Amino acid sequence: MRFALVDETGNFLGEAGLIPASGDVQRHVIYYNVDKAYRGKGIASVAAKKLVETFKKYWPDLPLYIYFKVGNVGSEKVARRAGFRPHILPNGSPETRESEGKKFVFYKLTTC
Repeated sequence: MRFALVDETGNFLGEAGLIPASGDVQRHVIYYNVDKAYRGKGIASVAAKKLVETFKKYWPDLPLYIYFKVGNVGSEKVARRAGFRPHILPNGSPETRESEGKKFVFYKLTTC
């Protein structure tokens, strides 16, 4: 599921969506990408909240995740505003993964 983020006049601001669990990624993940010119205006927060709302409407009992690059303060704020918190592994540490030399942290939805 993928959506264009547009303003009231139809200007493209970015995109957001849901990546369903499949293959080696056995979790549902939301994502967003706001054009640099529009960052810091709350667009990602609105998109994340709407994605959570839609996901929970259709799949209320399934877990939902978001991930972002470690140290990305803006994305952490968006995740927290939408109800996500760090996904803590059984060993007590937050779940992280590396891809193409970048480290990402996973957050799990804890509230609607």
